[in-house]
Amino acid sequence: MIFLAYYKDEIKSELIKFKQDENHAVTRWLTMIAKLDIASLPKVDYIVRALGSKEIKVKSSPIDKIGIILSNKLKAPYIPQILEKKETRQLKFLNRQERMIAIKNSYKCVGGVPLDKHASILVIDDVITTGATGNEISKVLKETYGSGINIYYFALVQTPLSTDYGNDAQQYNHKFYKQLMQA
Repeated sequence: MIFLAYYKDEIKSELIKFKQDENHAVTRWLTMIAKLDIASLPKVDYIVRALGSKEIKVKSSPIDKIGIILSNKLKAPYIPQILEKKETRQLKFLNRQERMIAIKNSYKCVGGVPLDKHASILVIDDVITTGATGNEISKVLKETYGSGINIYYFALVQTPLSTDYGNDAQQYNHKFYKQLMQA
């Protein structure tokens, strides 16, 4: 799992602005992604994205801009259209178990893109909280394309439910926020 910052303090408000498609915030996050060292990213063959709670098919979203940048950077096709899902309740206020139940069996692959049975796929999302969405997407991709595919996960931020932030999170976020605001 790769993420850029922790979902707390000023980073939290910047992520909310990104999700609301606020132009300056989107530009800042995209600039940070464009600056990522390619060596810090996995070698992947394809890139897909998680769908929002109200999405059943891919709609234009700021997260698609991340997909395009990463596609260009990693020289891997961005193919978000291979995933569809049922509308789900918003996961924001749910605990780990409730999230797993809410997202279970919500995704499906709609095909259209033949993938190698040993393909590596990067799943992108704005936030990783418990990993329930990523696990569900991984499950459906492996059911469709075979258990030999490799799945990597990229998110803008990680929340406290996904891990203990540790002592350095606040210091790291402060430094990241300064860089983000200069982007």
